[in-house]
Amino acid sequence: DKYPPKDILKLMFEDLDILDIVNVKYYCDCSKKKFANCLKTLPKEELEEIIKEDGKAEIVCNYCNKKYHFSKEELEDLIKK
Repeated sequence: DKYPPKDILKLMFEDLDILDIVNVKYYCDCSKKKFANCLKTLPKEELEEIIKEDGKAEIVCNYCNKKYHFSKEELEDLIKK
């Protein structure tokens, strides 16, 4: 924290003109509906195997680590659609 980021950039790029400073915020727009749509792309046999072996499914978003749970009934509904 000896040098502010603005000063480091100016040292690296002498002719740099900073036009604006903006706070960056990370967010993930994942949702259960989006993951349900992904599950629907799996072959029917694969969803049936998940139901038979586990009776449920858990999907973890690779970006925000939020967990989404799908019950046996929800998985069966995906097969019907």
